[in-house]
Amino acid sequence: MLASYRSLIENIPGITYTAELGAAGRWLYVSPQVEAILGWSAEEWCTDASMWFSRLHPDDRDAALADEYNSRISGGQLTSEYRMVARDGSVIWFQDRASIVYDDDGEAAYFHGVMLDITERKQAEAELSESKARLAKAQEIAGLGNWDWCSESKLFTLSPELREMCGLDSRTGPEADFKSVMALVHPDDRDRALRLSEAGVRELRPFRFELRIVRPDGVERSLELHADVESVEGAGARVIGTIQDITERRAVQDALMRSHDQFQSVIDNSPSVICAKDRNFRYLFVNRAFGHMFGADPETMPGSTDESILPLHVAGRTRQSDRRVLDTGEVVQEEDVVPQRDGDRTYLTQKFPLRDAAGDIYAVCAISTDITERKAREEEMRTQFEWSVRVHDAVRHSQLVMYSQPIQNLRTGAIEQEELLVRMRGPGGRHLPPADFLPQAERFGLVTEIDRWVVTQAVKLAVRREGKVEVNLSGKSIGDNELLELIEENLRTHEVDPGKLVFEITETAAAENMDAARDFAWRLKSIGCGFALDDFGTGYGSFTYLKHLPVDFIKIDLQFVRYLAVDPSDRKVVKSITAVAKNFGVQTIAEGVEHAATLELLRELDVDYAQGFLIGEPRPID
Repeated sequence: MLASYRSLIENIPGITYTAELGAAGRWLYVSPQVEAILGWSAEEWCTDASMWFSRLHPDDRDAALADEYNSRISGGQLTSEYRMVARDGSVIWFQDRASIVYDDDGEAAYFHGVMLDITERKQAEAELSESKARLAKAQEIAGLGNWDWCSESKLFTLSPELREMCGLDSRTGPEADFKSVMALVHPDDRDRALRLSEAGVRELRPFRFELRIVRPDGVERSLELHADVESVEGAGARVIGTIQDITERRAVQDALMRSHDQFQSVIDNSPSVICAKDRNFRYLFVNRAFGHMFGADPETMPGSTDESILPLHVAGRTRQSDRRVLDTGEVVQEEDVVPQRDGDRTYLTQKFPLRDAAGDIYAVCAISTDITERKAREEEMRTQFEWSVRVHDAVRHSQLVMYSQPIQNLRTGAIEQEELLVRMRGPGGRHLPPADFLPQAERFGLVTEIDRWVVTQAVKLAVRREGKVEVNLSGKSIGDNELLELIEENLRTHEVDPGKLVFEITETAAAENMDAARDFAWRLKSIGCGFALDDFGTGYGSFTYLKHLPVDFIKIDLQFVRYLAVDPSDRKVVKSITAVAKNFGVQTIAEGVEHAATLELLRELDVDYAQGFLIGEPRPID
């Protein structure tokens, strides 16, 4: 018996197993199919306690563990679907059905279950075809029982085969009264059977129906009844019929229906878009994801064509690949961009043929997976790589260019400071403005390398400049101790007065990380360098930064300076900034000065310095 049981287990088209609970649970037994399906021997699988969890697809691990946990809560039954990575790297979908076995203390001890491979649709089709063939054979060889009934005698005459089918004692004779016959009918089927029979007798027409009986030994069987009704002169009506035991057929049909329902459930709940079309390009079925993608009702799609949901040019292109699969049997992959209300989505579609039992192609099936996010990630990585190469090359091969813009003292009229601005050499030697490369450098974490280059160049420039040199630093460099060490090292190497260097960060960068900005600014002050806050006035807490940061200069954002001569509101803002700055002992620099009238107003408003095209445009230092 044990050998027969093992033979049965080892011929199941799936992996039968017994395993301890938990991701690190040891497998006590696994059937040999594990080697054919996943590529590991049963011994390898049971020896390595982490094998099952490590071979789970990373995206399915949390769900698989959650299913295991829920099965304990819900009573020990587990039905789960997940992917596993085989030894050869292929991904296989499994449907795992298991029960928890409890020890003598009532504690959950281990799982006992079977993992069914649901990726092989041809195998499912073959099994379905085989089931249908078995059903046809069963109908052919099934024995029939005969019966007749006379309205005058009210008695049933049952053939020996029928009596045996119903579990009746053959010694009681062939006749049975109405009450004893109806007692055999399942209680839930009696009213329907009586109603259909009486209608047939009354209208003198043939009738048929299915019903269940409960034999005297308690066994339930399903029967199919066929009857012909004839009128007998002087004797009322006579009913002659046959009854066939269809219990096995009904069980097969129920199993097929469950299999179909399970398969349909898998299709409908798949995140992929799945459909099939016949050789006339009419839809055979679609899943719910298809309906969502195209705004169509999956129930009404069978029989329709692509022209009902797609533009003609798209439908034509789709039909070309469908025809290729139907004519050649090839598997075709293609990418399509599908317009949707919330934006275009990119789908990777794989089309493959569906074959009948004879191997002939009768349909094309398509599975489309949304790869929009994957494509975006790939594009992001490609762009990041390109910019990484570009920035590194620019730093190493002198593709960065330093510009300088003068800053004028509004009291003396002298040019006492300059702000350094970085540019990048582009195609044809054209100098690209910061907006063309700094945002990308910041986005991919490359801007700190540019900052290091700028700091090195600024210190060298300060050696031969009389006035102060202002250096812009990105928000990414705030809190970068290596950059501070680079500043100190360059100051020592070139013997530059630290007071000639002013480092500025934007108000926005300071707001995003106030603690780091404060530490960074005080470290600069301890070295002896100046500290400036750029784009001042654009944030909601501008004045609070003066309290927390050791600011030497605040640079009034150009949006308050550009229309100063015509907008009274801007004058009020600038006046407030200068007043507060004076109270904190901070000097002010107005950015974006382009007109003489603006310059005069800035003097009246007691602004200390001015910077803009009127004073001087940014020019290459060389």
